[in-house]
Amino acid sequence: MLFSIVAGVIAAVRAAMDLPPSDQAGMVRLALIAMTVVFLMLCFAFRSTYLNEVEVPESLLYFIDFSLALAAGIVAVAGVQQSPVTLGPVPAWVVAVGPPLIVAGMLFTVRLRRLRESTPRWTAVLVVAIGAAFLVLPATILISRALAPLLPQPDLPFL
Repeated sequence: MLFSIVAGVIAAVRAAMDLPPSDQAGMVRLALIAMTVVFLMLCFAFRSTYLNEVEVPESLLYFIDFSLALAAGIVAVAGVQQSPVTLGPVPAWVVAVGPPLIVAGMLFTVRLRRLRESTPRWTAVLVVAIGAAFLVLPATILISRALAPLLPQPDLPFL
């Protein structure tokens, strides 16, 4: 349903701007990009609004951020071979994997280690956060298989 709404908005904007109609693959590509942005906005809204309303422990928010940073690093490792980004002699894997792992490392050392004493079952939550980050790999495979009938050659990062 969200896909249909986003695709409809994109089609309406393209029609209002007198742009030529897009092909099916182009429309799906635009809708996926827009849906990704909407999904990320909803995730941030959930994190900031609803989790603060139910008064979850402070450490849970940092574990979520840690898990997401690790997932971004895993996505970067999976797609580093297709990465067109280079910084001169710096290897592509450093450019792709460095930032998310730096963020994860900073979250762990600055926030999570400080909250170890006040967080019950800290080690178990850390293991779950790391395990949840690796769920991005099967999700990537499922998404690429689901999109295969629509886009034989999806032009998406890490797919």
